[in-house]
Amino acid sequence: IIDLVGVLWRGETPVTGIVQFFEMLQNKGINFVMATNFCTKTADMYQEKLAVVGVEVDAVRILTVAEATAGYLRDRYPAGTPIYVMGSQGLRDAHRAEGFEIVSMEQVKEGAAAEIVVGGLHFDFTYDSLAMGAVLIERGAQFVVTDLDSTHPTEAGILPGGGAIFSIIITTTDVTPVSIGKPGPILFH
Repeated sequence: IIDLVGVLWRGETPVTGIVQFFEMLQNKGINFVMATNFCTKTADMYQEKLAVVGVEVDAVRILTVAEATAGYLRDRYPAGTPIYVMGSQGLRDAHRAEGFEIVSMEQVKEGAAAEIVVGGLHFDFTYDSLAMGAVLIERGAQFVVTDLDSTHPTEAGILPGGGAIFSIIITTTDVTPVSIGKPGPILFH
């Protein structure tokens, strides 16, 4: 199992030797899968990103935590379950593809309910988006996050990760979320 973000590249910069590494895996017949806690891209988007640097892999070898989170919830909740997503369009799309009804921040402000609050790192958090998640959790919604990584590695250095951001809701609600991503076991299963 190979991590992507922070291991194969930082930000948009691939590590030295990435092409040779994958050639070695293929030449030796070593089976592998890539898994990432970064939830803003789909497997197809990662496949394209790898192809740009000269690495050709099937998208089925790439597991994103967005897809794993949606799959985890699909196994536990019926299609049509209303959920509130604090995350990127990719995270919303993964859940919409599994049949969940996405409840918007505006709908929550108007009193709409959601059975699940799903969180994943993205770069457009607002106070209101986090506050509405906390409101729903206080009303009894389940709290699930893609991961609790406290950091996000980039070319500029280490930035706050989803775990750092969601600590605001954890502190506010005193509810610890189910975390799907690494290093926990759910993503690996």
